[in-house]
Amino acid sequence: LDLFCIPKHYAADLERVYIPHGLILDRTERLAREIMKEMGGHHIVALCV
Repeated sequence: LDLFCIPKHYAADLERVYIPHGLILDRTERLAREIMKEMGGHHIVALCV
């Protein structure tokens, strides 16, 4: 929960936050589009561990 902005009046009642699979896909695709827009025609090399 530390990675989310949660109003203090809800903090005591929450144990976890569920994010729908479709929302994750949408955000990932949008982030990829933004990166490609910023990078232009440059090649991108990504290393994920």
